[in-house]
Amino acid sequence: MSTAVIVNTKTCFHCGKQGSVVVSGEGYLKWTAGAFVQEAFPELDKEMREQLISGTHPDCWIAMFGDGHDE
Repeated sequence: MSTAVIVNTKTCFHCGKQGSVVVSGEGYLKWTAGAFVQEAFPELDKEMREQLISGTHPDCWIAMFGDGHDE
């Protein structure tokens, strides 16, 4: 059983608020040792991995860039 770690993310460019993401302890160790976020946290969806990288919350990403579906 892996221990969970709460990672406080950077301030979001869109809303100006900081967020957090819960990750596995094993993945956190890999990430802090230099692994790419997608290799360290394959269980996270791309939105949560992006928040770890840039601090951008999933809802803020959609507000800025849309949801990727043509209207």
